[in-house]
Amino acid sequence: MTTHFKIYTYDPPNPFHFTTPSETQFHNSLLNSQFFTRNPNEAHLFFVPFPNDFSTRPLSRLIRDLRQSFPYWNRTLGADHFFVSRAGIAYAPDRNVLELKKNAVQISVFPTTSGNFIPHKDLTLPPIHPNPSPLALPHAPANKTASFLGFWKLDVKIQSQSQSETSLVQEMEGDPEFKVASEPLDFGESRCHPLESGTGDWDRENGTGDPQPFLSGIDEERYERMRRLGIAAAQHFVWNATPQPLDAFHMVMYQLWLRRHAIRYALRECV
Repeated sequence: MTTHFKIYTYDPPNPFHFTTPSETQFHNSLLNSQFFTRNPNEAHLFFVPFPNDFSTRPLSRLIRDLRQSFPYWNRTLGADHFFVSRAGIAYAPDRNVLELKKNAVQISVFPTTSGNFIPHKDLTLPPIHPNPSPLALPHAPANKTASFLGFWKLDVKIQSQSQSETSLVQEMEGDPEFKVASEPLDFGESRCHPLESGTGDWDRENGTGDPQPFLSGIDEERYERMRRLGIAAAQHFVWNATPQPLDAFHMVMYQLWLRRHAIRYALRECV
């Protein structure tokens, strides 16, 4: 992938800017990476940049211009194109916007507006953490009981109801870039089910709000292995000023790489 995958970027409208840090970081990283090419004939995918405040009419005009000025859109009806949109785009009766919505890969910021995300095709950007070091990301304490309540302080089911912690939860929930996985993380025999607050769902594990029975069933060796895997996985969500292997930028590129052979929609020739 890192050797052969190439992406061509159309010139963005003027003026142009993204509204979230992760969108900006992705765009800048792409333009300065080995994946970017100025030769559209060697590109596997085509990036269509446009501002987040584009309504249906200017978006339709943009796709119409790409259709008329370049041969690449009509070859697949946009299936080898992708775009970045913070909230995603909705369905519209306009042909150009509909092709963009249904065929091109959408990269959005979690949570995407309901109905604006097609799971088998679209992607989400990992949020930018304030500390770029993967080892500095929040992870389980070395001792499974020593700092447990402090580590899970954002779990609204067990946290202390102090004003400061409540304010912190409200602040993060209001952040458009605050994201946690909705699917369980698989660590061999153990599965951790994240909540919207970013913590394990202890009710689902043992039927109560008390985490101690869950912890007591994990020996120290297994717990340490789970902790190491969690720290290793954290690097995949880190945005670096200069992209590094296996970081968030490369994970997004890998997901795009997997979609380079998506179903192509071609126009039928009239006989």
